[in-house]
Amino acid sequence: MTRRLLVFFATASGLLLQAVQADESDTLWTRTFGGPNADGAYAIESTSDGGFIVAGEKEISYFGPTDVYLLKVDGNGDLAWSRTFGDTNANEIGRSVQQTSDGGYIVAGYAGVGQDNQVYLLKTDSEGNFQWDASFGPTPDNRGHCVRQTSDGGYIIAGQAYVVHGAFGSYDSYIIKTDAQGGLEWQRFMGGDMNDYALTVCEVLGGGYIAAGRTQSFGVWDAYLIKLSAVGDSLWARAVGGAAADEATDIMELPDGGGFVFSGISVAPSRGDGDVYLARTDTDGNIVWSRTYGGDSDDDGQSLAMTRDGGYIIAAMSSSFGAFSWDVYVIRTDSLGNEIWSRTFGNDGDDRGHGVTRQSDGSFAVAGWTSSFGAGWLDVYVIKFQGDGTVSVDDGADMPREIALGPNYPNPFNATTSIPLTLSEKSTIEISIYDIPGQRVSVVTRGVYPPGEHRFVWDGKYIGGGNAPSGIYFYRADCGGAHRIGKMVLLR
Repeated sequence: MTRRLLVFFATASGLLLQAVQADESDTLWTRTFGGPNADGAYAIESTSDGGFIVAGEKEISYFGPTDVYLLKVDGNGDLAWSRTFGDTNANEIGRSVQQTSDGGYIVAGYAGVGQDNQVYLLKTDSEGNFQWDASFGPTPDNRGHCVRQTSDGGYIIAGQAYVVHGAFGSYDSYIIKTDAQGGLEWQRFMGGDMNDYALTVCEVLGGGYIAAGRTQSFGVWDAYLIKLSAVGDSLWARAVGGAAADEATDIMELPDGGGFVFSGISVAPSRGDGDVYLARTDTDGNIVWSRTYGGDSDDDGQSLAMTRDGGYIIAAMSSSFGAFSWDVYVIRTDSLGNEIWSRTFGNDGDDRGHGVTRQSDGSFAVAGWTSSFGAGWLDVYVIKFQGDGTVSVDDGADMPREIALGPNYPNPFNATTSIPLTLSEKSTIEISIYDIPGQRVSVVTRGVYPPGEHRFVWDGKYIGGGNAPSGIYFYRADCGGAHRIGKMVLLR
């Protein structure tokens, strides 16, 4: 038995769709996991038994809150177990996961309602059974984005915290160090008078930590690197990037301790769309080289792993290449960041890559979410492939119904905006609003509608009722197997 592989290859002359056959005896696969609602993954790590641990969020009911979603997948892509953790009256999201030295797992993310969140740290045993949890954050909105176990058995967390500077509030980079039981050892708030975020962190050779994210205080949204001592003292900070917005989403230290490599997003000034960003720095955070990858639309780099030959694999999402809307985007480079190959994976829906991990045999796995495949309208999506990009993909994507999603009006807007949708038949539809990082912030409608033209209004508010801030948002209509996406700008 064979599986059919559909891959879009980016070439100098355009996009070439190829259909190839892969023998099922290959150990390469794709899998979806989840229920009838919205489920997605933000992180994946290899485990000591040759499998994977995946963390994300699971919607427990329509319009309902989300729980932390933790899945153990074996090396063949079969689900060993899954667990959810959360309060029925709050949202809990797992943004980062790692296997710990005792064989269990540590998860970091955030928990709360609306804009009232705390950094959330969760520890389980090797079977995903709850052991302990902890929350951090003295301010109204605190979020954890990355966790790593440290050499002393504790944990280092990167995130953001909303703090007041003078008469105004903004986000600071928030770094937390705990002991092995989640007890707070120290915390640091770093940044300026504008918004600053720490999205990733790791321990470095010789002690101390390197954190990375983005800053508005020391540049027009530049990538932001912070070097800290073992006790949390700031040794240096760097705002790096070009003339437009840049962001670091994942960082690693080079194996020889000779500097750092980070992935992220760099906005092209000429067109205002993001490209995948990869940069190497020296030990003081100065750029040695940088590269961008992508097409004429938005392409966002999310996570980074090193290949056995010293190159890099980047997990990303692309609206430039692929089938429709967003697709999972994987880029392979050499040690200097020169692209060797890139692939997109997905179909007619919204498919995004967030986490990437390398296994000991040189293969890789990417995790994210998909609305093209799976049981629900959004499912966890895991793809395993060799270092050359070969992958097997199951057939069976639903064919879309005929729907037409028009441009919202007005755009930009301040108070409300109208979203037009035309249906060719009586259909169950859902229209949701997403922010730039891909977080769903509002559901405009979910129900059954007759054929014809319809208009739906978004009032610029979050699901919990708070006002969404100014920025770029995406509206997405789901109708059976069909998915359409538009972009809007909210100006307060």
